[in-house]
Amino acid sequence: MRCTRCGGLMVFEEFEDFVLGSGGDGFWGQRCINCGAIVDLVIAAHRRLTSQAAASSPALTTV
Repeated sequence: MRCTRCGGLMVFEEFEDFVLGSGGDGFWGQRCINCGAIVDLVIAAHRRLTSQAAASSPALTTV
């Protein structure tokens, strides 16, 4: 898979959540080895929702 930000290579990686104290439970996502962008299931779902909303709303025009 290619990074949407820079076109670099995305690799699967397990991330640890130390802030929320998840007790060692991590989550899987993808990280770009070129720019460091991270995408997981939540980020991907949010991007789909926002892109659908932007596509369905009328474009703003200036007068």
